[in-house]
Amino acid sequence: MSVSVDEVHAPTMRQRIEDQGITDIKIIKEFAAIAFSNIKDYVSISEGGEVQAICLDKISKRKSAAVKKVKEHTTIKESSDGTSIFKDSRIEYELYDKMDALKYLCKLRGDEPAQKQEITYPDQIHYTPEERAMLKELAIEQAKKELAELRK
Repeated sequence: MSVSVDEVHAPTMRQRIEDQGITDIKIIKEFAAIAFSNIKDYVSISEGGEVQAICLDKISKRKSAAVKKVKEHTTIKESSDGTSIFKDSRIEYELYDKMDALKYLCKLRGDEPAQKQEITYPDQIHYTPEERAMLKELAIEQAKKELAELRK
């Protein structure tokens, strides 16, 4: 097998990517911004419970990395007497999936995701209809006792 001089000196894909300024640290920071994003960074809630989107230019560049999509909904309405026009504008943020980012960061650390395991119990208890009725009656009696204690 012969190897040409060009192949020996050809940069690897990793080198090409890093030459563009895309480093492991930058990638990790982007995933961390998504994984640890908090809804309070994007909306405020008044004492009355009204939700208001925070203006995008007031969100830091780091936190805005978690924003997948921005939508603006605008409605223009005229008053019933026709003397006024109202503009109602609302902004909606969609964030990237936190769980996907957390899973990827765990994978980078070398952690394996939890595997789904099915557990079966060969010695399951089977009750007769009479036994089920007795258990139900016992549960009702216990609930009555607990309720009476709470009322004291």
